[in-house]
Parts: sequence; C-alpha cells; structure tokens
Amino acid sequence: MPRVARKIDQKKISRLKGMISDQQYIDDAVDRLASRITDHILGFSNEGSGGIYRSANSSSRSIARLLSDAE
Repeated sequence: MPRVARKIDQKKISRLKGMISDQQYIDDAVDRLASRITDHILGFSNEGSGGIYRSANSSSRSIARLLSDAE
C-alpha cells in the first residue's frame, strides 16, 4: 500500500529556519546534545527516582577503559 505524504507545514518550516539561523539556539542545542551523549557514555541517567543515578550496566572498569582509550 503506498504511503501518502503529509502536507508541508510552512509555518513550522519558517519557525525552524529562524531557529537554525539563531547562533545562540545552535550553541544551546549543541551543549544539550553533548551533555546527553556524555551522560549516556558515562552511564548516567535522569530517569527514574527524580535524580541522576548510574545505570547498572556501566561499571567503573568500563568507564575507565573508555576514558583511557580516548587519550
């Protein structure tokens, strides 16, 4: 069965173009993304009991190996 394409939302496209031309927005977005990636690599999460906790699948040995391999 063929997919029917959605209509293009010109207001949304215009808003997104404005956002990506704003350097402060781009800087903040990159910072948020880098923070999320770092937390994921180090095994931290904001989910659950309202605070940051370390995931059970991340050991200090694997984190140390990751950090030493990066150098």
